[in-house]
Amino acid sequence: MIGPNCRAEYRPGFRKCSDCGVELVEELAPPSPEDLELRENERPDLAKTSYFLAWFAAMCVYLVLFFGVWFRPLLLRNVSILIFFLCLNTVSNLGGFWMLYQAVR
Repeated sequence: MIGPNCRAEYRPGFRKCSDCGVELVEELAPPSPEDLELRENERPDLAKTSYFLAWFAAMCVYLVLFFGVWFRPLLLRNVSILIFFLCLNTVSNLGGFWMLYQAVR
């Protein structure tokens, strides 16, 4: 027995869903692709485009530059590399917060 709204499963013998208060059904109808209430995790083909790689590329460049500066500290004396390093640091941190926002949402 399954609750049609909340999709909670119940043992045989129950008639009403304790969460929704509606009558339980034996089987759920297959979801239609037009159903707007589907969650993205249930139908990955309907999920919105991910922006994961947009910040991941900047993070990779940042890490390469970070370890490059670690092994060659003289790189920071170049002003353009220092500004680039600081920009990548900011972008990677913002990307990390964006990833957390997308995960929570």
